[in-house]
Amino acid sequence: MLSILLGEDVEFHWRIWYTACVVENSKLLLVNEKGDGIVEKKLKIIIDNCPQNHKCPAVNVCPVGALSQKDFEAPQIDFDKCIRCGKCSNFCPKKALVLESTAL
Repeated sequence: MLSILLGEDVEFHWRIWYTACVVENSKLLLVNEKGDGIVEKKLKIIIDNCPQNHKCPAVNVCPVGALSQKDFEAPQIDFDKCIRCGKCSNFCPKKALVLESTAL
């Protein structure tokens, strides 16, 4: 799946087109369609938003198995597997999973 992202147009849930420029050290760096900025995406868990009283439904949404959960604890992210697609963060009803953007 990673090879699909490299050098191809990628549309994320916020409807802004990016062209993937490099994947390095488990970081997806994106340049916008105008070529005027590079953005790094990183998945983050906000523990205070996670009720931790049930099996996390977002774990099953991840297409690459980057999320895991022990008992009813907050999910854990395997950053080596995570492709920063945003499916889990879009699915989480409590907004405990957030895909953050950082301009570089």
